[in-house]
This record gives sequence, C-alpha cells and structure tokens, in this order.
Amino acid sequence: MKYSILAIVTTLCAIVLHLGAVSATPSPWSANNITKGTDSMLIYATVTKADGTPVKNDGSQLSAFSGGALSGSVDASKGPGGSTLYALQVFGGSASTPVGYQFYDSASGNYYKVSTTSTYTPGGSQGSIVQPIALKLSEPAASQAITPMPKLNTASYNPSSPVTVPLPPVSSSAQLPVTYSVVSGPAVISGGNVCVMGAGTVVLAANQTGSANYAPAHQVTTSFVVNKADQTLTPIPPIPDKDSASDPFTIFPPTASSGLPVKLSVLSGPATISDTTVTPNGTGKVVLAADQPGDANFNPAPRVTTSFAITKGATSKQKTAELTPLPKDSSSENTGSRKSQIITFPPISDRSYDSKSFEITLPKSSSGLPVSVNLNGPAKLDGNKLTLTGTGTISLLATQLGDTNYLPAPVILNSFIVKKAQKISAFEKIKDKTFGDAPFKITPPTSDSGLPVIIAVTAGSASFMSNTVTMTGAGSITLEAIQPGNQIYGEAPHVKISFGVNKGRQKISPFSPIADVSFDKIKYIPLPIPKTTSKLPVIVTVKSGPASIQGDQIILTGKGTVVLAANQPATPDYSAATEITTTFKVK
Repeated sequence: MKYSILAIVTTLCAIVLHLGAVSATPSPWSANNITKGTDSMLIYATVTKADGTPVKNDGSQLSAFSGGALSGSVDASKGPGGSTLYALQVFGGSASTPVGYQFYDSASGNYYKVSTTSTYTPGGSQGSIVQPIALKLSEPAASQAITPMPKLNTASYNPSSPVTVPLPPVSSSAQLPVTYSVVSGPAVISGGNVCVMGAGTVVLAANQTGSANYAPAHQVTTSFVVNKADQTLTPIPPIPDKDSASDPFTIFPPTASSGLPVKLSVLSGPATISDTTVTPNGTGKVVLAADQPGDANFNPAPRVTTSFAITKGATSKQKTAELTPLPKDSSSENTGSRKSQIITFPPISDRSYDSKSFEITLPKSSSGLPVSVNLNGPAKLDGNKLTLTGTGTISLLATQLGDTNYLPAPVILNSFIVKKAQKISAFEKIKDKTFGDAPFKITPPTSDSGLPVIIAVTAGSASFMSNTVTMTGAGSITLEAIQPGNQIYGEAPHVKISFGVNKGRQKISPFSPIADVSFDKIKYIPLPIPKTTSKLPVIVTVKSGPASIQGDQIILTGKGTVVLAANQPATPDYSAATEITTTFKVK
C-alpha cells in the first residue's frame, strides 16, 4: 500500500494524497498571515490507494510531528466534508523545522512512514498559498519497543509527609522520549516522581506515541502497593471514682492522629454511654474503650481504655477540666420554681495551622449566668482569643451549672480540627494575547504539600484543559489555582493571575468584480457580499451613485458611477475591519 502526497498549506489548507500524478485543491477560505511558532494550521486530506480507490475514514489516522514531537493527530471520522476527508490540526511551526507526517491504515493495522521533501514556511499575504509541501507515503513505519518497567517496592502512606517514589527509568529502542502516566491508584506524577496521595495499588504506564519514522510503541506498565498508614489515639482523660447517685457526666473523647472520628463505648460495668455522655446505673468497675476502625488510608488504631469505680453512698463530686457534670432532664426532676436555660456556642470551622491566633464567639447562656469553658487539645484560650499550638482535634466544653433560679444547662461540646498549612506557588507571568491567537500551555503552580492543584478560569472568556489555555473572547482573563486540602492539610490560600486579551484583527475580502452595465437593459444586478476572516457578517452599502440595495439585489436608479462599501463594525471580540470599496458604471 503506497501513496504520494502533495500538501498545499495555508492557514487553512487542503492535501490530496495520490499515487503517481498529484493534484492540489486550493483553500476555499481567505487566510491571515501565520505567525511563526505560534499559530496553527488545519489540514484537510483525501487518501487513495494505488488503484485510485478512496480510503474511507474508517478509523485510519493522519498524524503530524514537528521537531520529533507529536504536534497534531485527528481521527479521520472528524473530517468535516465527506467519507474520504481527513482533518489534522497542527500547532506551531518553524521556517527551519520540517513537519513530518505518519499515516495509520486501519485496514492493515500498519503505520506508514512519510518522508518530507520540503519544509513549512510560515507567513504569506492575504488569501495566498503559503508553500506547497511534497510528501511521499511509502513503506511501513519502523517498530519500536519500550524497555520493561521494573517492579517497584511497596511504599507506606504517610499523611504528614507525602511519599514520593522516583519514576522507574525506561527508554525507547528508537531513542524517542517516553511519557509516564498514572493508570489507576492514589497518586499523581510531579516532575520525575510519583507522589503518593493515599493507600492502594498504583499502576504506572509508559508510552511512546511514535514519530514520522516510527510507529507508536506498545504500552508497558508496572505497579506497586501503598500500605495503609498506622494511627494512634490519645489517652482517655482519667475519670475519678463515682457513687451510685452520681449524675450523668461528659468526658473529652480521645483524638486520632489521623484526624478521623473516635468512637467511645462501655467495655464492661454498670454504665451506658451516648456520644460523650456517661450515665452510671449501678455499682462496680466500669471500663470505657475508645476505638478508631480506620478507613481506606489508615489501619485501625490500637484501642485505648480507662476505668473507674462506682460505689454506694455519696462522695463529693469532683469537677476537673476533663470532667463536667451533666444535668438531669428537668422533666424528671422536681424543679420547683427554677427555670430551664440553654447555652448557645457557634460552631468553629476546621482550619489550617497557618492561622495561629483568632477570635471566637464565646458561649452564652439564655439565663445570663456566666458560662465555663474547658479546653482540650493543642491550643490556649485567653478571653475570646484562641491560640493554636499544633495540629489535631481541639474540643471546647461549655457548661453552666445553674443557681437558685435556674436549672443546669445542657452541656455543649464544640470541636474542630486543626490541619497542616500548605501554600501554592505563584503563576509564571503571562503576556497579553490577541483574540485569535493559538491556545497556549502554561506551567501550573504547585503546592508545597504535594497535593494536586486545580486550575480554574474564574473570570473572562477562556477554557483550561491539559495545562492549555484556549481563549474564546477578548477581555481580561483570570486563572485561579486551588488546593482544597484533605484529611491532613487545610485548604491553601488561592493564587490568581490575570492577563489581557486584545480584540482580534479582521479583514474583509475584496468584492467580486462588477462589470459595467447598460441602464436601458438592466435595472438590477446581484449584490456581491465579501467575507471576513472573522466570519462575521459584512454590511454592504451604496456609498455614492444612482443605486440602492434591497435584499440581495442592487437596484439601479439611473446612469453614473456607483461606489459600494463593505464594512464590519467592531464587536466585543474584534476590532472594526478596514472599509473596502468597489465601483462600476451604469451607462
């Protein structure tokens, strides 16, 4: 299966591929000048076999390579004009860099090599053909192989310091660059390392997409296991012994090093527990247990326990920073004339350790009586100023024991998690653009936590995908880098960058020539309407002379010289086009 090719390249151009005699179709579009190294060209191609039979777009594919790197590849089925039309979008270009082509034939399953006999030269005048490129598609492309990826050692998830695994070195037999990707598993690739984001199995792949001389290599993979991280629990605060008449009381729950919630239970003895409230219901030894069963990233924590005794008779009730009596339900108590009361204590949101001191709204009682606050965790409370001293769970216990007029208020436990802080690096500066410029790549910011950063367009007309910004209109564009955090790291402060997109330039194509006419024989002629490079509608008016325009016709009203003008006014995305004119005589 052999072909020869002649490519006619403009900003939009057509290629006709044949064996032997070669024909070229000129561009049906008007072309702008192509800016070297930045603009893209759209190539359309038809392919025929040696016997002249068209090769239909049945899954075959045409690819382009610039400087040895893949610069464009579009499935044949995406061609916009018939069952034999192929389309290829090629980005960039250089007067000194050849563009090599490769063709995949779905019928034979072979990749065919295309030799380049001339180079693509950017530039050219309005509506011109830039430069023909003669290509020849002949023997199948050479095969290549990627060296096997070695099996990687097992790693362990470490939430406090993200684990990085160096990418295993592989190479292509064709000495072409190999790209890595994460096929599955909790990891991302950053630089030359695999950053582990959780526990599980990570599958890595290495690929080589081919070149003008080599077919793509078969993908090679390897995998490694990331073990779950261990976690521990802080001790349960000591509980003084109780008597059988003791009221229900609240304890501070332990905290898990993972930040996951801890479950309290009565392991044995005459008591029950609901959340953090313990209710004695007899005499004897009570053993409480705290458990954290783990999740996808953490192993279960070793259980911690504590015990206390419940004895007969009354003892003085001890109140400590860890233990606060919980009042009985006033509905079951002979309350006399005492009124009920409640505590309001606004919740405190989780935060990062970078905000070390902040003010909180202190709890208040509906009775106006003072509320006591006991604190447990890595922080200090001075008035309404809370100063963080580390990461972990912080619990604030608000109590009001009542007086002769008010019953004790239900206890309020206000807990939140302090996570590690992270920062996002700054964007590299982006120069202003012009609408119509080709999409461009950026180097996205990174987080010092190793967590992946999300880039979003938060203002302006643009889209962002695969590190590429595509402008869809003129104006100011703002990109925002976001890292929302995880169980260990709090949300990073957002980082923004803005750049301007100037209005695009547009040109109007010349009028089709209008021959002079005789007024005695012709009273109207078709109106020629030029086109713009922006594809916006053109407004045609009679600038001077004995004529008017109605619909798509020029109505002649007498003898003389008629001057037509074509304009395209400014839009939000394009500057106004320069007016063009044409003249003809009515005799």
